[in-house]
Amino acid sequence: MKHEFGTNLSPPTHFLLMPHYDIEQYVLYSLKYHVAAESEAEAIWKVLDEQVAHIEDSLDYVEVAADYGLPADEYPELCQELSTFDITAKDLIPSIRDIQEATVIHAAPVAPFPRLRLLLESDLHGREYFDHYPHFDAMLAAVRRLVQSSIEHAARDGIERTVGIEIISPSDPEDSDDAPNRHVTG
Repeated sequence: MKHEFGTNLSPPTHFLLMPHYDIEQYVLYSLKYHVAAESEAEAIWKVLDEQVAHIEDSLDYVEVAADYGLPADEYPELCQELSTFDITAKDLIPSIRDIQEATVIHAAPVAPFPRLRLLLESDLHGREYFDHYPHFDAMLAAVRRLVQSSIEHAARDGIERTVGIEIISPSDPEDSDDAPNRHVTG
């Protein structure tokens, strides 16, 4: 499969002139359980038998479930069109559970989408920006890597760090970062 799944950070400028669709996608998440049991096997059995509740706020995104999807033989025209986007749909349309044309309630002009930017800040290095991710999932993966790296560095050097996502007004120019800050493309 050639296509990388994810959500673009900004929509096309002709966003409202296009048809809209509601799409359900299969996505894998994990839940964590704390189980009292005599053995690992018994603990697994209790989870599978729904005898224990999951730990609150333990839901964690794993990945898009590309092994599930709509049967390709039921959507031959859609599969053909998907091939123009380098999406192979031989047996199934990967990860898609349902697609329906949506009703657009308003047709007012939409303000431009804000830009998203990842930042890392510390007393030693100041504020560093990371942006230009191809889609939202790539940015989330970068957040995960940056948090892990910051934890490791803080454990070694004792310097507190802040990791965050900035939502920048579309009216702000691309290069409006403060001069003493370092801008890094991710």
